[in-house]
Amino acid sequence: MILLTGASGHIGRRAVELLAASGQALRLMVRASERAPKMPLAENVRGDYGRLESLDAPFRGIATALVISVSGEPGKRAVLHRSAFEAAARAGVGHVVYLSLQGSSPHSKYPWSRDHFVSEQSLAATGLPHTVLRNAF
Repeated sequence: MILLTGASGHIGRRAVELLAASGQALRLMVRASERAPKMPLAENVRGDYGRLESLDAPFRGIATALVISVSGEPGKRAVLHRSAFEAAARAGVGHVVYLSLQGSSPHSKYPWSRDHFVSEQSLAATGLPHTVLRNAF
């Protein structure tokens, strides 16, 4: 089963559409149930990177997780991302795909790029097999 976090957002919804068309079993994680995409054969679950107790169940039994970065203030996002990665590690997720940002660096003048660098380091520290996608705007 594939978990998609942020399934109600712009990127998440498009990823859901593409994966659903391939016939994959999907679990869609959203913060607000009413915003969850309505897809046949997809399981909707609530989860919030800022509420640790809400993360274990969504990651349980997942082969691959697409972790889409959250909105937030610089400096706080990396903490939220780490919570998701740690939940994935506790659940024994087989592979994590993280949607980062082009230019991710500890020396970037762009604070969100510094956050993504810290997030990438947190993901690597879990020891889980992973792929980092560095998209651009």
